[in-house]
Amino acid sequence: MAIPIVMPSFGMYTNEGTLVNWLHTNGSRVKQGEPILEIETEKAVNPVISPADGVLCHVAEIGTLIREQGLLGYVLAEGETVPAARSIIPQSPILKNANVSEAAGRSDAEPGEGRVKASPAARKLARELQVDLAKVTGSGPGGRIVEADIQAAARQTAQPSSTTSVFTKDSQGSPLSAMRRTIGERLRRSLNNAVSLTITREVEADNLVNARKLLSEKLKVSVPYDALFVKLLAATLRENPELNVVIENDRLLAFDTVDICFAVAVPAGLAVPVVRNADRTALVEMIAQMRQLSERARSNSLRSEDLSGGCSTVTNLGAGGVDVFTPILNPPQPTILGVGRIAERPVVKNSALVVARTCWLSLTFDHRVTDGVPAAKVLEAIAKRMTDLDYLYSLA
Repeated sequence: MAIPIVMPSFGMYTNEGTLVNWLHTNGSRVKQGEPILEIETEKAVNPVISPADGVLCHVAEIGTLIREQGLLGYVLAEGETVPAARSIIPQSPILKNANVSEAAGRSDAEPGEGRVKASPAARKLARELQVDLAKVTGSGPGGRIVEADIQAAARQTAQPSSTTSVFTKDSQGSPLSAMRRTIGERLRRSLNNAVSLTITREVEADNLVNARKLLSEKLKVSVPYDALFVKLLAATLRENPELNVVIENDRLLAFDTVDICFAVAVPAGLAVPVVRNADRTALVEMIAQMRQLSERARSNSLRSEDLSGGCSTVTNLGAGGVDVFTPILNPPQPTILGVGRIAERPVVKNSALVVARTCWLSLTFDHRVTDGVPAAKVLEAIAKRMTDLDYLYSLA
C-alpha cells in the first residue's frame, strides 16, 4: 500500500513551509526513520523522515509551499504504482490559534472557481475589483495568485495601454524567500492584531559596562550584552508573572518557566531562537547556549524546538549604531525589549553636566495584556537591575 509523506507539524505557530530539498532521488529505496527531504518553515530548515521502508516517489516539487498535512510524496512497495490522485494535496485543518490566519487551512481553489491557483484573499479582492483571475499571472509560490497580482492587474486595466514601464531591470524580479515571507506575515499579523505601544527610557550604563568586564574575567568567557539583557528581562518577568504569558484565541496562557527569545541577524533575514529557563540558568551556561543557537541560526540549521515558545524577546540594534527604535511585537508574545547603542552622552548629576555612558531601552507591549503604568514599572525594574552592581556581580 502506498504510504503518503505529508508535511508534519513543526510547532504551535507554524502551519506551512517550503520544500527546499529532496535528500533522495525519485525512485530510490529509503528506510523508515531516515531523513528524505527538508522543509523550510519560519526561520529553520527541518528534515522530514520516511514513514516506512520502500521506494520513494516525489509528488511536490522543490520550491512548493506546503500546508501542514499537505502531500509531499509516497513510499511505495516494490513494483507498486503511484495512486491516481497523487497530484491532489489534501487540505489541512484550520489551526485553532489566534496567530494563524483563517485562510491558512483553506484550499487555493475554491469550489466552482476552476483550477486557478489563488489565495483566498486574492480571490476576495478580485471579486471586489472585478478582475478576471483567468487573465492574471501569479507571482506567488508555484504560480499562485496573490493580492499584489490582483492590484497590479486592476491598475493595468485602469491605465492606457500606451503606458511604458519605468523598470530598468528584469521586471520579473526574484521571489521572496520563505523566511522573508514568514517575517513579513508575522509582523503584519502583529501590527493588525496587537494594540501595541512603545515606551522608552535612557539608562546609565557605566555599571553594566564595568560589570560585564568583571564577569568576563571571572567566568573566563566573553560575556555578550545580549546575554545580560536576557537575564535582566527574565528576572523582571519572574517578578511580574502577569506578563509571562502569550495570547491565544483571545485568552492569556501563562508559563511556569521564563523563556526568552533573542533576535539573531542571519543572511536571509532574522531568526529568534529561545533561551529556556532564562532566569534560573547560570550565566556561563546561558552564554554557551546562546552561542550555539546563534551558530545554528547563521548556518540555517535551527530545529523547530529552538524556535517554539517564549514569552518575550530581546532585540539589540546597538551594534548597528542605533540609539532608539520601536520594536514590533513577536506574536503571540505581549512584550519585546529593544536595546540601543551604549555611548557617552551628557548627563546631569548633582546639578552638574557630566559625561556618562548611557543606553536607550524601548519596551513595546500589547495593550490587550497590560497598560502604560504597569509596563513602565517593568521597564523601571529592568533599568534598576541594569544599574545595580550587586545584582550584576551576583550573575557570576
